[in-house]
Amino acid sequence: FLEWLNSAKNDLVGHRLEEYTKVDMGRHIKNVFGENTGISVYSEMANLDYVAIKGNKLNATSTGMLSATGTIPVLPNHHHGR
Repeated sequence: FLEWLNSAKNDLVGHRLEEYTKVDMGRHIKNVFGENTGISVYSEMANLDYVAIKGNKLNATSTGMLSATGTIPVLPNHHHGR
């Protein structure tokens, strides 16, 4: 169990997933936990973003150069010009 726990810590924390793009994070999860788990995790992440965008609650983090608060609101878009 301790070997598994150390391996899981390395896979999830040691790789500093918070620094990955969402696509890279999805690939890493698929490589570590398998195709089905990777797809499930990536789909859930995409759904959470979708719901946040629809509710005008998603903020993109920034380095602070564009905003004093460090976030930039992500406005809903439809990719068809409306």
